Amino acid sequence: MASGGIRLNRRRVLQSLLLAGVGGCEVRQPEEGAASQFPSVAELLQSDAEGFERIDAVPDLVFPRDHGPHPSTRHEWWYLTATLKSAQGRIFGVQWSQFRLGLAPGTGQRFSPWASRQAWMCHVAMGEEGAGWFQAEQRLAREALGIAGGQADPLRVWMDDWQLGRTGGSDREPEMALSFRTRTMGASLQWVPLKPLVLQGEGGYSRKGDDPGNASCYYSLPRLQVSGTVIRGDESVAVQGLGWFDREWGSGALERGSGGWDWFALHLEDGRELMYYRLRRENGSISPWSAGVLIDQEGGVRSLSSDRVSLTPGLTWSSPESGRHYPVEWRFLCEDPPLDLLLKARFPNQELLFKPTTYWEGMVTAQSRGGEEPLYGEGFLELVGYRPT
Repeated sequence: MASGGIRLNRRRVLQSLLLAGVGGCEVRQPEEGAASQFPSVAELLQSDAEGFERIDAVPDLVFPRDHGPHPSTRHEWWYLTATLKSAQGRIFGVQWSQFRLGLAPGTGQRFSPWASRQAWMCHVAMGEEGAGWFQAEQRLAREALGIAGGQADPLRVWMDDWQLGRTGGSDREPEMALSFRTRTMGASLQWVPLKPLVLQGEGGYSRKGDDPGNASCYYSLPRLQVSGTVIRGDESVAVQGLGWFDREWGSGALERGSGGWDWFALHLEDGRELMYYRLRRENGSISPWSAGVLIDQEGGVRSLSSDRVSLTPGLTWSSPESGRHYPVEWRFLCEDPPLDLLLKARFPNQELLFKPTTYWEGMVTAQSRGGEEPLYGEGFLELVGYRPT
């Protein structure tokens, strides 16, 4: 998901990266006195896009080209979540997100090997249900000296030794490998798409506000067979399960007054997939540009507009670290097609405590409410924009 609306100049973006450590190492959290100098991710994505290419119409997508970077736009990201199980029944969740942020439009003239008009940020997180264990780390770097970057053919996105790369498959639905390692966790995973690529919105044109340019190019690989190993401390565990992959890029913004979003993607046991995002306004109302999709067993896509869906928060969890209150239970109700689900976090503490941003993202389960046949699902929930109270 993306956001937009507040202006931010290039100097402040660079200041943020320098404070965080742009060499590509794990980020050291700043002292409290320096924290106010960090723009939030929302600000980074909402900043001045003058000179960058705006997405204001249905794109002409070409693969494998559009799996790779789009430096003419202000921002983009590659995003994977997976629910993975060991032979012994242990359940792990993995999230990996890599972001590119344009510092200035155009290519410009380089006077130093450190010079770059692109900044990169990568988030990795892993948790284990029933173990009270959750870890997350962030890296920030400039696109210089090969520290971080991306390419389209063959697709590869990297941040030092954290990397995602194509291993096979078709140009439209590539098979991929992901690897990362930190002091406390790691993963070496491969995925194979089990369903066709889905163009979100109108042919990949995903509106986020009344202005046609408040939009992104957005597509998903909704059902991935994921296998490999995860590392917890010094322990390596063989796992397999299902994953979801998202790609978005653009230079637009959410409508002014946006406060954040609630996003989830589920794999239902009957072979369908469900994705929905709810765009929240600062005044507490919900944007009519909230939307999602229901994908049938054969890959057919049905759009879900905000006037057909009710997404209602339930039980909240209060973070002892950040003071934020996150709704970790939700009721999803759609009358056409009929679907009534209760979503619950597998465990509450799946908060990513980063600067310049803090948000909640983690594993959830879904259970149908009523109906002739019970329906179960698994996936991920993302909660962005909640503030300490």
